[in-house]
Amino acid sequence: MYQPPVDLFGEIPVTLPDIDAWLLAVPRIRPGTRWADYYVQHWRVPDKIRAAKLAGTFDAATASRE
Repeated sequence: MYQPPVDLFGEIPVTLPDIDAWLLAVPRIRPGTRWADYYVQHWRVPDKIRAAKLAGTFDAATASRE
């Protein structure tokens, strides 16, 4: 089902599961580690997730790769 990237207030929500999925798929870092916390903060992961959701590429970027 299609979900618009913005909520009722015009914001693009980023949840903890979104961040965990990004960490596992893009840099392939295990969530909950010190390196993951550092990466999220210093590489502006929430901003990258918002941009990917707005561009419509978030689902493809976080899809599991086998």
